[in-house]
Amino acid sequence: LQNGLAGYSGATDTYIDAWAETTNYGPNINLALRSTNIRSNLIRFDLATLPASATVSEAKLAVYVTSRTNSASQTVSAFQVLRPWAWSQATWQKAATSTPWQVAGCGGPADRANTAVAQGLWSAAPSWYEFDVTNLVQTWLSDPSSNQGLLLQATGTSAVQYYVASSKYGSTTA
Repeated sequence: LQNGLAGYSGATDTYIDAWAETTNYGPNINLALRSTNIRSNLIRFDLATLPASATVSEAKLAVYVTSRTNSASQTVSAFQVLRPWAWSQATWQKAATSTPWQVAGCGGPADRANTAVAQGLWSAAPSWYEFDVTNLVQTWLSDPSSNQGLLLQATGTSAVQYYVASSKYGSTTA
């Protein structure tokens, strides 16, 4: 599912930034992702176009990294988000204008799952990276209210920032 393909418009995303705790980046065409819990990405896909009874044989989140600030690699983990958030309002401090995160940065046990559903090593840009989210998408189809999307979070100590094409970026072929 990609905004603009076959009439789909259900992808929403933003990034949250510990250095600008009250700023929303929802309108940006790139999402910034930086290590040591500084910048993380929130991504959600509306699955209402899929039948709830469908069996998911494979689902992958493919993200396109447009650039990076230096040649360092970064491990990126995808976590299930547990709390509703608004792409046009979410900040480091808040999931939505009137709803704070339990722990800033979508970091509390009521904010996101403790265990990553997938992870991978990012080492180049521009480049595509994929996360296997098959089981999670099946869960979301079975219980649509549980679909609050994913948090992409980089780990490690390297001072590198990756830029990911957002849902507003435009068409990019995989």
